[in-house]
Amino acid sequence: MVYEDSQGKQEVDVPAGDVFYQFRKDVKEKNLPTVSWLVAPCRFSDHPGSPWYGAWYVSEALDILTKDPEVWEKTIFILTYDENDGYFDHISPFVPPLEGNKDSGKTAVGIQTADEYVTKEQERGRTGKTDSELESPIGLGFRVPLVIASPWSKGGWVNSEVFDHTSCLQFLEQFLLQKTGKDIKETNISSWRRLVCGDLNSVFRKVTDTSLDSLVPVNRDQYVERIHSARAKKLPTEFVQIAPSELDQIRKKGLPTSIKAIQEKGIKPACALPYALEVNAELEHNSFEITFETKVPVKSKKKIGVPFQVRSQMAYGKVSAGQVWNFAVKENEPLRYAWHMDQLKGDSIEMELHGPNGFFRMFKLHKEKPHAIIVKQYNKKNKIALELKKINKGHSYLIKDRNYGCFEPFSLDQSFSGTKILDFSKSHGCYDLEITCKEDPEFCFVFAGHIENGMPIKTDPLMGDVINHS
Repeated sequence: MVYEDSQGKQEVDVPAGDVFYQFRKDVKEKNLPTVSWLVAPCRFSDHPGSPWYGAWYVSEALDILTKDPEVWEKTIFILTYDENDGYFDHISPFVPPLEGNKDSGKTAVGIQTADEYVTKEQERGRTGKTDSELESPIGLGFRVPLVIASPWSKGGWVNSEVFDHTSCLQFLEQFLLQKTGKDIKETNISSWRRLVCGDLNSVFRKVTDTSLDSLVPVNRDQYVERIHSARAKKLPTEFVQIAPSELDQIRKKGLPTSIKAIQEKGIKPACALPYALEVNAELEHNSFEITFETKVPVKSKKKIGVPFQVRSQMAYGKVSAGQVWNFAVKENEPLRYAWHMDQLKGDSIEMELHGPNGFFRMFKLHKEKPHAIIVKQYNKKNKIALELKKINKGHSYLIKDRNYGCFEPFSLDQSFSGTKILDFSKSHGCYDLEITCKEDPEFCFVFAGHIENGMPIKTDPLMGDVINHS
């Protein structure tokens, strides 16, 4: 292909044949198999080292499928990538604890994790280094895009359930069971992975709109020319250079509006997730105990489970600050894990907990000053709310909505013992609570996440920068 740019006449190779020949033929003749796998050749893989044909490849596959409405009305198109190609991901992937090692975390009863772990012995055998101390969980990898196009997933919805590449296989197991009656199982999927990774069913909804959107397919040659000609463009200059003093202010006060404006504003409809999460902590009898609960708002044929990570910001045991424990919690089976205070270096507890879809807890307190305050989902009268429960008297607390403006800060005095209902319908179920104590300045609990009640809702308005504090 020949084109001209600011540097003169340019040539670039384009495919001479039809890489979709057989697929195109099978669709046209209505002869597609039950499951088809389209594996893009290297030049069509969308990798940064070969970016010319990736977008066209996806566009052309969808154009072939949607040309015949009879074919499209019974088709599910799943697009995913084999790896993230080095793009930065600020989310630490979920991994399992090592089976039999209580110091690495805990899983639900019956979940085996040995096949998700590389032990010291295996590493020594692999490398021949008898003194190697390397060992590591395998677990999930860095995130990659997943796009599902079908009549049952139409509308630009977002799904924040935990998936991995085996989720596609788990979906096919259920799909083929319903279609053929054959119970087909992929035996290479570990029990931990089956528990914490969804089977894609939460992506799909009843068909309410059967019309086809009038999308214009990518013009291959024009697209290749646009990418190829980018080599002649000047380096970007519209970036913000932040001085060290400005960075210090950002850490204290957050991003200024001038930087926030770089990200596109807006929220999207969000799929209902199959789990509702509750995590609370209690300090008593020289131990700090966290209780994990996974509740299921909607019945599912799949056994639902959720992964969590807990990180200590203080030194504990033989490890300095930053030690991580991993957990896998099964539906309706509360899981408890205790940290013994005689192994804590210093007098302060500071634990941070991460779960799916922005679920976060931070527990900070003195190891000899117990507090009893619990946050649970409020599941009555179709409210999108949390139930805040103060158990013991003798402490007064200040409760603050840190980001969403759903309520003004309020106090629970020392004599109060009971519950408060906090409504988060205004923030589409997203919450970010900070609880501090007037009598104990060291105490601070943070509860953040998204309330799941089995109903579709919207994505996080804080991330979409559409918070209205009026």
